[in-house]
Amino acid sequence: MLKKVLIILFWVLLAGYLFFAVAFTVKKTEESLCTQIRIVVTDSAAYGFIRTADIYPLVSPFEDRLLGRPLHEINTRELEQVVRRYPPVAGAETYTTADGTLCVEVRQRIPILRVINRFQESFFLDSEGKILTPVARYTPHVPVASGYIDEKAREQEMLPALFRLGTYIRNHPFWNAQIQQIYVNEQQQLELIPRAGNHTILWGPPGDDEDKFERLEALYRNALNIQGWDTYSTINVQYRNQIVCTRRDTLMNHSL
Repeated sequence: MLKKVLIILFWVLLAGYLFFAVAFTVKKTEESLCTQIRIVVTDSAAYGFIRTADIYPLVSPFEDRLLGRPLHEINTRELEQVVRRYPPVAGAETYTTADGTLCVEVRQRIPILRVINRFQESFFLDSEGKILTPVARYTPHVPVASGYIDEKAREQEMLPALFRLGTYIRNHPFWNAQIQQIYVNEQQQLELIPRAGNHTILWGPPGDDEDKFERLEALYRNALNIQGWDTYSTINVQYRNQIVCTRRDTLMNHSL
């Protein structure tokens, strides 16, 4: 019985201590003055579209108003909105620390596909389908879509199709490692260029990506692994329920 009472007393005291410790920390933070503004680019090791130096000009106009001001009086939403309007920014959040630091945490947009249109204009599509302008200091390793791509307007039909295909490739590690280029020909049909294997994948009109990749994977697993990855010059997956492979000397039809 005594042991049970001691255990209950221990937990009550521990809960009380934690409550007062948290309350003290919150009160101390609220009473603290803003001593500095710190910018944190959370994914800078993975992506290079944004540096701290790019965000500082957006934050610096706030310094005179914020430094020396009580943290609890600062309107952080206004600062977040300014940073979020910078095109490469996917998200921005602010938080404060007990030592008076106001932290601005920034997340970058994630590129999934580089597009070079027929006018040789280059840009990226990010994981939300939005256009990203290239920066000279950073070249992400993503598949390249090129060829007869007329405009870079988001409303053009080909860009949404390329975005869906690029998203599928990015979400599947094998295809993300294997597909290096998507070519749009004059008939607005797609051709995929792999890293491994000396062949071209004739994708046909955009769409049915999952079905086409499933048939292509079956061919890779059941045929190319045995016959060799350079056996065929073209692999055509545009027709349902079959794959048409062109050898260097003959035409073969594999129905799956």
